[in-house]
Amino acid sequence: MDIKELKKENKELRSKLNKDDKNFIDAVSFYLDQFQLSSLERQEIMNQIYRDVMKKIEVNNSLWFIIEDPVKYCDQFLWGKEKKVKNIKEEWVMFIILFITMIALYILMMNFSNEIPVIIQDKKGFVVTTGMIINSISLLLFSLVPIKMRVSNPFNKNHYSVKFFSAQALSLFFALMMGGFAKNHILFNIDKPIVYGITLIGLAYLTIKRKLI
Repeated sequence: MDIKELKKENKELRSKLNKDDKNFIDAVSFYLDQFQLSSLERQEIMNQIYRDVMKKIEVNNSLWFIIEDPVKYCDQFLWGKEKKVKNIKEEWVMFIILFITMIALYILMMNFSNEIPVIIQDKKGFVVTTGMIINSISLLLFSLVPIKMRVSNPFNKNHYSVKFFSAQALSLFFALMMGGFAKNHILFNIDKPIVYGITLIGLAYLTIKRKLI
């Protein structure tokens, strides 16, 4: 079975799971990310796990309780596979590229959505404000922090429960509110070709990088 067929079958199997069991499979996926696996190997292992859990699912119980030791359970499908060695430098490069790309996207979005008053618009370039910077940092941090928490401890069930009034949600709200207050405070203007170029190059790099992982 090739990778396209595996992806299709895995998607179909996933659709048969309830929300709680899907969260468990997401935890398994985060755990697999720690190992040196090709895209095909990853899909093959996920397919084996999907097929196995389908046999274990009970009507009144979730996979979180059926599988007592998730790490040991996953390791039986990962026999002989080595864990990845974290490259801090590479992670920082990815973070910086993601941050710059997000700012460029935010600049495009704000300048094309009439959020920038006509008085301060620049026909030759795009306006960059403090609000754009603050909002970009906020969105980036609060989208990456939960992922990092799940990767570091994927089988902590609490990471997958959504709490509307969580400290994280409130912090994000206040951060975005601060960005809103500062949105018309101009920092500088930047030429349009530069913003377009950064956006295209950043998105292309991140897309290619994602496919290679």
